[in-house]
Amino acid sequence: MKIHAHIKVLSLLAVLCMWCVSVHATLRFDKPLLWWQPQAEICLDSTQSTFPIPLSDCYSILTVIRSEKPDSNELLWSIMRNDTLQFGVMTHGLYYPDAGVIQDRRRRDFSHWCIYRFQQGCRWDSTQNYTLCLGRNDTLTSRILMWEFLYFPKFLPAWELQVRQTALALKYGITLDYAPYLFSTGDTLWSETADETFYHRVIGVGCDTVSGLCSLCSQCLEDSTIEISVSSAPHGGYAICGDNGYSLATISRPGGEQTLERLWRIRTHGVRQVQISVQIDANMVDSVNMVLLDGYTNVIRQIPADSTNFYNHKAYFTYCVDTVVSHQDFTFSVPAAIRHTPSVHTSNNVALHYDTTAKRVFVDTTQADIECVYYLVDSTGKVLQRLSKADLMHGYSTEFLQTGVYYIEVLGNLRLLYSYRFVVL
Repeated sequence: MKIHAHIKVLSLLAVLCMWCVSVHATLRFDKPLLWWQPQAEICLDSTQSTFPIPLSDCYSILTVIRSEKPDSNELLWSIMRNDTLQFGVMTHGLYYPDAGVIQDRRRRDFSHWCIYRFQQGCRWDSTQNYTLCLGRNDTLTSRILMWEFLYFPKFLPAWELQVRQTALALKYGITLDYAPYLFSTGDTLWSETADETFYHRVIGVGCDTVSGLCSLCSQCLEDSTIEISVSSAPHGGYAICGDNGYSLATISRPGGEQTLERLWRIRTHGVRQVQISVQIDANMVDSVNMVLLDGYTNVIRQIPADSTNFYNHKAYFTYCVDTVVSHQDFTFSVPAAIRHTPSVHTSNNVALHYDTTAKRVFVDTTQADIECVYYLVDSTGKVLQRLSKADLMHGYSTEFLQTGVYYIEVLGNLRLLYSYRFVVL
């Protein structure tokens, strides 16, 4: 009898757990009563916007802000009662017309962009009209820059607050104050403990329809040197990236590779490819390679750039995810090799010539057995196409190219060996 009783209890617990998971997976949040999303950052000191709000005994606000005067006590927003200031929320506390400023002991640093969460209980008179006001008033200055503002006439649970905070952090590229990045699916994207080493300049893309996040190209209000993007992402799909906080100085790794000291880690889920754009030094080699590492030191694979553009100092890479559904991590850096001036007379010289009549580029068949990689590059340094030996042995047609100067870059052992210049008329 006792065994059967235990089995019933366990069965009941299993059903309850399945019900909780089902509820968690299908949970829907209420939309904000007010969701202010200007097209560009707004300086509150030069504008004033008012929004009527309903009576409630509490409210919650999330906003993306930065103070232009972090040492000064600036107005974030105020509540008006029948066009009279009732109180204001300041960067350093609360303001009441009768009592002045009540300083907050837990003063926050608003000198950098942040996701600010605020919840407050209130006792409002049902016979009065209340208005939320963004911007300066006759008494208080508001030298605050703002990107987005969400108002809820209720207290939000801590979990929902974290999900919405994650959506804003990924949308604008703002690293949270050592808090987990959560999706409404229950997935932890990035952890302040497990990912502590790479909890710097966190950016990401993804889709969470519950919180309203749909971002396919990362933004960053911090000093990140990379961008990531995906062509599509299902609900719950994402790619998120953080770096190890190191400088952009050059170091030597086992095997002799020269790379940046800064490492990045990217985690993906539900996406097939991640496009990575890296800000590079103008003196780096023409075809930069992304170096994949087995953690922190050993190079396990190198991915050549899809293209490099030295006009805007960027290199572009595509990383193909092995498994779409499961979570995938990879760590990478970027070589810091100095660009080499190619010489026609090197021992590894590959003979190329352009037939202006046939409008084709040929490689000398006697040199075609050399193990090289060929790239068609425009005058800005952008790689247009990777060519095969067969393309060049049979003559690569330039009919599709516009008039201008082009190069065939020849690489061997990941170094630029030869650069052949030709002009399409």
